[in-house]
Amino acid sequence: MTADPRPCALPDTPLAAARAGLDACVHCGFCLQACPTYLALEDENDSPRGRLVLMRALLEGTLAPDDADTRAHLDRCLGCRGCETACPSGVPYGAVLEAARATLVARRPAPLVARLVLAVFSRPLPLGIAMAGARLVRATRLAVLLGRLPGRVGCAVAMLDATRPAVAGRAYPVPGDGARGTVALLDGCVMEGLYAPTHRATARVLAVNGHRVVAAPGQRCC
Repeated sequence: MTADPRPCALPDTPLAAARAGLDACVHCGFCLQACPTYLALEDENDSPRGRLVLMRALLEGTLAPDDADTRAHLDRCLGCRGCETACPSGVPYGAVLEAARATLVARRPAPLVARLVLAVFSRPLPLGIAMAGARLVRATRLAVLLGRLPGRVGCAVAMLDATRPAVAGRAYPVPGDGARGTVALLDGCVMEGLYAPTHRATARVLAVNGHRVVAAPGQRCC
């Protein structure tokens, strides 16, 4: 066995371990139309193949791990993995992206606010308290006023106000007998907290169509 002659500025990292995924990309471009950020921004750096080029540059040392532009392009990825089904080469883009993010975070941790948000969303009790507070703000119409503030705070509160139910809730029986199968319904981070009527409606639709609806235990933030 011979040593890999290519330089590697980030050895012994998750990204280095994911090099095979980087090597699988042939930059054919089939992923472009499957990527929502590329379609919205029309920037090659915000496409799956463009991000893979950036990850390779990080791995080989031609880009520094603290390069702000590189981090911005990687952070904009939604992680939807729609590009994986469009890729003829079978690039495991999601796994490579996660490896790149883990490598970057190890060198420069996320900001304090981001770490606090992640800590809340990864624990059921703090998340439940946060969702209860969010529903209270939404119910008092305070979100309408705070949503007019500039910057991230105004944007976040405006998004909260947008979760207000469009119609009044109403209870319906859920008869599902499971004749067509069993479905595990994912609560996610905010479905129960902010979109409970929609969540209940989803369960009813599945049940009426012959599915037995069960909960998925041990869920965490997606």
